[in-house]
Amino acid sequence: RKVTRNSKDYVKSTILTMIKKYEKITGTQLKEIVIDEQGLCSKSSFYRLLSELEQDHEITSIQSGKEKIYAFKNAILN
Repeated sequence: RKVTRNSKDYVKSTILTMIKKYEKITGTQLKEIVIDEQGLCSKSSFYRLLSELEQDHEITSIQSGKEKIYAFKNAILN
């Protein structure tokens, strides 16, 4: 199945790629890349997809002040 640009799967894979590239990245930084720079989806869709990835246990997050930091499950958050 071909993944088209701006599809749910494409945006999810882009989010995962960014987390893999930077190892640890804040939600705001991800939003800037996915929405502001690439214009892949709306803000509400972005946060919904990010939440789905967390629920699917593909990524994990920790709260750091007002900011959430995302990483892969096997990455050490410190």
